[in-house]
Amino acid sequence: MVTLGADGKPLYSVKIIPNTIALEKENKELLKKIDEINSVHFKYVVAATKKELALKAKIAKLEKEINKLPEADSLAKRYARLRMYGAKTEDDLKLEWAIETGRIKLPVNP
Repeated sequence: MVTLGADGKPLYSVKIIPNTIALEKENKELLKKIDEINSVHFKYVVAATKKELALKAKIAKLEKEINKLPEADSLAKRYARLRMYGAKTEDDLKLEWAIETGRIKLPVNP
């Protein structure tokens, strides 16, 4: 209970001082959790980057193999790229369907 003066104001006030030791401990714990999260995120990014680089190397190798095909095999090149990157247009879908159902025969190298 607060004692009031004649003017209705408290005779004294209590200043609340936070427990700085507890706050510092909590702050350190939060910073530690943030460091742990950042560490896990970094490991994930590194792993994802390694996988991405491996995939890019594999794609580059396949691109080189595709480009070695003779120009007469441009349909085979187009189909190979289609299988690597996926269909982008309706014509791509039609070509893929025609080849996979046997309506178009791709040249076979000996």
